[in-house]
Amino acid sequence: MDNPDREPYTQSKRVQDAIRDAINMRYSLSHYLYTLFYISSTSGQPIVRPLWHEFPESADSSSQFMFGPSIMVAPDLVNWEEPVTHW
Repeated sequence: MDNPDREPYTQSKRVQDAIRDAINMRYSLSHYLYTLFYISSTSGQPIVRPLWHEFPESADSSSQFMFGPSIMVAPDLVNWEEPVTHW
C-alpha cells in the first residue's frame, strides 16, 4: 500500500514535539471537559457559549466565544498572519 507511516516515532523531532504537546494538552483538559459535560447534562447550560453569556457587559465580539466558563476561543478568521486582538 502507498500509505505513509503515521507512527509518531517515525516522524521528525519537530513533529514528535508537536504530537507530544497536543497529547499533553488533551489530557490536561480532560478533567475540565468531564466537569463541563457533567454540568451541561445536569443543568442544561451550553458547553460552547457566546461571550455575553459569561461577560454580559461586553457583547461586541462576533467571532470570540467561550468554551465553558474558563476558556475563551478567539479565532483569526480574516488573516492567518496577523495577530488577533483578544478581549
